[in-house]
Amino acid sequence: MCLYGISMELFLVYLAVAAIFFIYFYYDNLRAFNPFIKEYYLAKERVITFATGSEENINYEFGNYLNVLMKEHLKRVGYFKVNVSSVVSNAESIEQTNIGNTDFGIATEYTLSKANTKNIRYICSLYDANVLILSDNRNTKIFDFNDLEGSSIVMHIGPKGSLSNSMARQVMALCGIPVERVKIAETPYDTLIEDYGKSIRVVFLVSVMNNDLLLKLTNSVSSHFITLNKLNNGNLYSKTAAEIQIYKENPYLHKTLISYQNFFKTYPALTRLNERQHYIPSIKTRYVLFSNSNLEEDIGYFVLKTIVEQLHNLEEFIQKATLMDIGFSLLPLEMDKGARKFYKEQNIIVTSEQNPDCIYYINGAKCPEDTMELTGRLVDINAFNINVI
Repeated sequence: MCLYGISMELFLVYLAVAAIFFIYFYYDNLRAFNPFIKEYYLAKERVITFATGSEENINYEFGNYLNVLMKEHLKRVGYFKVNVSSVVSNAESIEQTNIGNTDFGIATEYTLSKANTKNIRYICSLYDANVLILSDNRNTKIFDFNDLEGSSIVMHIGPKGSLSNSMARQVMALCGIPVERVKIAETPYDTLIEDYGKSIRVVFLVSVMNNDLLLKLTNSVSSHFITLNKLNNGNLYSKTAAEIQIYKENPYLHKTLISYQNFFKTYPALTRLNERQHYIPSIKTRYVLFSNSNLEEDIGYFVLKTIVEQLHNLEEFIQKATLMDIGFSLLPLEMDKGARKFYKEQNIIVTSEQNPDCIYYINGAKCPEDTMELTGRLVDINAFNINVI
């Protein structure tokens, strides 16, 4: 039988090909109109929460961009959608994920170390939050953070409850400086812009590289960074005996060197007191992506897989990162089931028979019993052992 000069068999082949192309190009629309498919998709929606607060917008921006990547990368593989919602703080992001109101969250290692993480599972590490101690150039008495002790100089440490405020108090304690020996201001950031360079001469910030507040401060008042020598001797490849003890007890902190060359690109008005000073010794913490313990394995797997395979598109957030970089953390957090599956496939995790929970970041090696050994970025340290809690 022929139809318009075409055999029925050939017509059916053409029809099948046309149907395939139709489904391929209109896949997203079809699932919205098919009530059975739509119901399934709605049942599989996933919510990622991000703590933006008053200091960092990067978490919300990262979540929205991850949403785009997931849609393109997983629309024919993972049957779920990413919804991004903003919460008040790092602590709120952890709490909402811990009690199961959301499936994912982002917070700093520092905040995670202080929170209830019973139902929190590690996915990966993201971007760094550096401790930046900014001083106006008229200040010729304060060259290092410890110089603030007993000084009449006022340091702004962020509003009460902010990440900067909490970490500033912790840094003072680690440096052996009683809080009452430092003149501090905890006013809102809006008033800081007016007061900086006048009543406030030093600002303590915990921030990612791009920070609108830092840009406004450096553009309005000639400024430079001061050092944090008590916690960083300037050598990233070794630690003093005192530093070893500090970082062992505070695994959410890491030594870092702030590069003036890198910061000049974002903050062109930033200056340095010494032209030969190219780096400022300081510390940092990291933002971490985590999940609720009840998250299905395939969801965590595909989220991490998307991030790793799209690192080249995420350089605005995670600069020049590798799989080893984002899979590195010293926090004693249990790992998400899907993330563990992905890391094993990539030969990043090798478990030992004696201790299945042991994570060893060197392919083929055996984990010592009751210990966890990792090889991280050189800015932290080459290799070390810590006890699993």
